[in-house]
Amino acid sequence: MIDFNSETHQYFIDGKRYPCISDITSPLDLAYYSEVPSFVLNKAAARGTLIHKMCEEIDLGKRSHIMMQDDEVEQGVEGYIDAYREFLRHCPYDLMECEQIYGSASLGYCGTIDRLYEFNNEKIMVDIKTGSSINLDNIAVKFAGYANLIKEKHGFDTMNAVLHLRKDGTYSFIEFDNAEEAQQTFAELLEQYNKGVADYE
Repeated sequence: MIDFNSETHQYFIDGKRYPCISDITSPLDLAYYSEVPSFVLNKAAARGTLIHKMCEEIDLGKRSHIMMQDDEVEQGVEGYIDAYREFLRHCPYDLMECEQIYGSASLGYCGTIDRLYEFNNEKIMVDIKTGSSINLDNIAVKFAGYANLIKEKHGFDTMNAVLHLRKDGTYSFIEFDNAEEAQQTFAELLEQYNKGVADYE
């Protein structure tokens, strides 16, 4: 049984807490964003969370294409949502999963996969990004972790892609391979994380 506390962003399997992929790969993000003020990162994170929620509501049919709340307008998310709607208009894929929580006690971590699509018998894992800039190398490492979770649960490999939504209403769809280097880096980061936890305990 996997439980997710959205307020603390913590994952539990049968009552035991496990790290998420963002926890494990945090050294990469800390290095990449080291010169960005924390208030800027916090604002961007809050906006990104709101955009993810709105996109999920669109996919689940809970939000009309014209509805926009005052607080959403204030946070300037209209362009990002326009970009997502534009992606959906051109997207040939069939949606399999939306904001699906995964977890594995044997692998030792959890995570939430933004989208899982199917197209011509191929499975495509998609990560939605809303930042002004994205680090593709870091994202590839996170994909490695997610791919392991999908492989264990479903037994298939995936193609991977980033959907980069922009404020001006445009988007980019960037495909990735499951690179061995990214898998190795993720394995090293997981080992490093577990060692840190063991040393702390």
